[in-house]
Amino acid sequence: VRKLGAILGELLRVILRAVVSKLNVSYAPNVMQSLILVFAYLIQSQLEFVLEFLFCLPSSTGKSALNQLMSDWVQLQGTIFGSYDTKMSIVALSKVLTYGVQTQDPKLEAIVVRGDEIFQQGGGIQTRSKTKTTPKQYTEVPLLTKIFKVLVQELGISLESQEVDVLSFEAGSVGIEGSEDDGEESGSVDDMVESLLMYGSSALKENFFEDDDLDIIDEDLANLDLREYLTDYCSQFCQLPGFGNLIPMLTEKEILTLQDVGVQVTLTN
Repeated sequence: VRKLGAILGELLRVILRAVVSKLNVSYAPNVMQSLILVFAYLIQSQLEFVLEFLFCLPSSTGKSALNQLMSDWVQLQGTIFGSYDTKMSIVALSKVLTYGVQTQDPKLEAIVVRGDEIFQQGGGIQTRSKTKTTPKQYTEVPLLTKIFKVLVQELGISLESQEVDVLSFEAGSVGIEGSEDDGEESGSVDDMVESLLMYGSSALKENFFEDDDLDIIDEDLANLDLREYLTDYCSQFCQLPGFGNLIPMLTEKEILTLQDVGVQVTLTN
């Protein structure tokens, strides 16, 4: 990881531009996951580089690639599969949140994303035909608020499933082990992007990092107790000044999750 600065040359930038281009036209959750995890992996050690690079890169929506990535990421987080990839994504999001709060980075603070679904009260029985003709409506929340909500939701999931054998999930993670052919040079940026789609973050690791560095990163993430990590992170985050302003944007379920880990917070109407 310490050697990453020396290889952040034009090749990596070209590859990341290609990844963003793929994300612009991708709708399948598993494909989007592989693309998002490329940036989640880089954020572990090069957060500021990733944010600046994406902010300066336009997307098909007319907004920055940073806006698109973060909007897609927080919406898809709940569908990311594989224990290792889930941990990597959660840790990366927490790093973005911590950085955003500590630096008040305008690049992050300016992003507004989809929040919670709005349920209409007194609208009568929701029939199938009415559901089809009435599109779902959602609130809009600042990105940093949404990230915290996502982390609390992940904490709730980990509390509900803490009896599950983590090793069984580890065996099912996409592309952790790779194969003998994985190490072959791609020969082109397109081949590299296709490799990223097939093997997720492991393809990036195989092409840009040495084995001794990988062992440290993999061991830390693979052995991470996600419930303990999220409990500590959320508990500390709730002690920050200004947290009270965020409480009205939390759902009752999110409040209950925080209370389950000892955070004294009350949802006010």
